Amino acid sequence: MSRVLVVDDEKGLRLTMREFLRDAGHGAEMAASAPEALEKMGLERFDIVVADIILPDVDGISLLGSIREGHPDVLVILITGEPSYETASEAVRTGAFDYLGKPVTKEMLLGAVERAGRVSDLERQNRRYREELERTLEERTRVLREARRLAHDFNNQLAIIIGQVSLASSDIEPGSPLRGDLDQIAAAADRATDLNRQLRETLKRGDSDDREGSRDLPAGSRHPS
Repeated sequence: MSRVLVVDDEKGLRLTMREFLRDAGHGAEMAASAPEALEKMGLERFDIVVADIILPDVDGISLLGSIREGHPDVLVILITGEPSYETASEAVRTGAFDYLGKPVTKEMLLGAVERAGRVSDLERQNRRYREELERTLEERTRVLREARRLAHDFNNQLAIIIGQVSLASSDIEPGSPLRGDLDQIAAAADRATDLNRQLRETLKRGDSDDREGSRDLPAGSRHPS
């Protein structure tokens, strides 16, 4: 169930909507004004705000803007006694999840809150998935970076070995038994160099896949259904 904050300057309506929500199993609190609502939101976590557009001091549209700025994860349902295309359009443009005209029945309120709750749950799950995926990508990137560093250092050591074998070979007679040993070392170093090249190419592809994966992280949707 959702945590809901009801914002209305009419005490009777606040109490009625709060009881509707509590009877349905939601956690519901009340505020009589926009400043009080924002103060409570700074102290407690809410998933949904149900607010009248007509409020003292600061109207519901302005409250919606403040909530979208300071609490972007909270969904807002606006209520008005004078529904019109202009106010509905402004509410949606500002980021309201839903818009209800008075009189608001129990069914209307609970239906809107339940829809918002489903979206809020999906967004929360999506957020956890994104955070987990981002942590996984960060760890994999760290491992790939360390592997690239080791591959680079290994390649440098191989270059030294190959150089030293080449210098030693120039001082050994063609028929010397050491010649065969050095040739084997040189062949093994060449093979190791090829394997290291393949490893570095694989690491490069892995890094590219991680960048593609980070761009494909899903985004949430706030439209009521």
